[in-house]
Amino acid sequence: MLKPVYRSRPVYTFCVLMIGICISFELFACNLVMGYRTSERLPLIAKAPDSSGLYQELYSRAASKLGCKIEVRRLPKNRILRLMQLGKVDFYPGFDFTLARSPYTYYIFNGLPGGHVGISRLDFSEINHLSQLMGKVLLLSQGGANLLENLNFDVKKIKIKQPPEINITQAVSMIKNNEADFYIYDISSVYYYLSLNKEREIKVHKNCCNGIKPMYLGFSKKSKYIALSKNPNYDSHSEMSIDNYPQQLQGGSIAQQLQSALAQMHADGEIKQIYQKYYP
Repeated sequence: MLKPVYRSRPVYTFCVLMIGICISFELFACNLVMGYRTSERLPLIAKAPDSSGLYQELYSRAASKLGCKIEVRRLPKNRILRLMQLGKVDFYPGFDFTLARSPYTYYIFNGLPGGHVGISRLDFSEINHLSQLMGKVLLLSQGGANLLENLNFDVKKIKIKQPPEINITQAVSMIKNNEADFYIYDISSVYYYLSLNKEREIKVHKNCCNGIKPMYLGFSKKSKYIALSKNPNYDSHSEMSIDNYPQQLQGGSIAQQLQSALAQMHADGEIKQIYQKYYP
């Protein structure tokens, strides 16, 4: 008669421990992919392949509070947006709200100040509304055309230049050389560049583009780290906006936890400290 085979207790304990570790890793480990174009936007992010800057520090800190880490992927912006649509990039760190992006994007306040200003040559008339640019050459970054959505005039009367990849240094050079008349860019980045370079030949138009407003990250709706449900407060008879959005985050998802972590960091002043470190 065959005798039953008993496993030694040390081997059994080890196997149970390893299974537990593997299950825990699957349940709790996460790798959030942050996508960004290859050009720099100092001090938020350096030129690829260097991704150091405020964005990396901010999101690495927030992710660590969830037991996650950040992986940065740098590609031309159109490719990053396609990967977001497929869920292969989880989020874009600073993303303006547009109706065109909303089918694949959920917007989360990242705690930073946002908004845009315009820059031009010194002899350019003060611009308080973009309709004043009709007949002029407007320089935009890739994706910047979204800033012209829902304007109550024919934007085709503005001559638009939109290079695949452009940074503010190149934009300033093009304006000085009369290759463009006007450039719209992030408020903080414009003032950072002008102060760092002691620029005296460029005029800032503070009232052209709605001024300072909150900045949001764009989270891919196809990401495995997001779960959405219908927003009961959504008013379908009013225009869609960040404050009137048809979906909301479900509790417990990584995206919802990231939103909560960023909100707490903002309330505690932690994000302000990070911001002041990069914008002295």
